[in-house]
Amino acid sequence: RFNCPFQLGVGSGDSAADGAVYSGVVRAGDLLLLVTDGVTDNLSERQICEALAGPLARGEPARSLAAALAASAHEASLQPGRSSPFAAAAQNAGLSHSGGKPDDVTVLCVRVLDGS
Repeated sequence: RFNCPFQLGVGSGDSAADGAVYSGVVRAGDLLLLVTDGVTDNLSERQICEALAGPLARGEPARSLAAALAASAHEASLQPGRSSPFAAAAQNAGLSHSGGKPDDVTVLCVRVLDGS
């Protein structure tokens, strides 16, 4: 369903049991990003990588990486007329939308450290 993300809250038909569960192996040096649709509706995977490239190259902490990504997504959400993942999804659903999609933006960034 277009523009109907999974949501928990009063009046929602979704429950925690409906959520997706992911598992995998992480190694020291991995970077995990958990983001809301306010990020992925406004930035492509390439743009997410670009937003993180500078802070990663400077060795900034996870908090700074999260802040940089959130700022990029927020800025993109306010730009009318830009190409965005949300605009492309709207077009695929037969709707007309251009520009970003103002929305809440939440980023959790976790660096996996060596446990030894």
